[in-house]
Amino acid sequence: MKTSRIVYVGLISLIILLGILSRRISIIPLSVGDVLWAMMIFFIVRLLFIDSSVRLIVLISLSICYLVEISQLYQEEWINSIRQTILR
Repeated sequence: MKTSRIVYVGLISLIILLGILSRRISIIPLSVGDVLWAMMIFFIVRLLFIDSSVRLIVLISLSICYLVEISQLYQEEWINSIRQTILR
């Protein structure tokens, strides 16, 4: 089980790196970053609930992704300024 957690941490780290690169390389479509983000959420949930069924992990991950997308419908200046913050 410890090996599985190490693999998931490695995959999450790789996805983060690829996501950062996808924003830096202009020929990569922006939707690639969204796909990588959703994959990262899946692996994080899998890491937290390692003994749960894949069906439950998919359901939780999909719910998180939908909630985040729905939250982006709320547009106020203060929250948009937070959303514009990036790591440099």
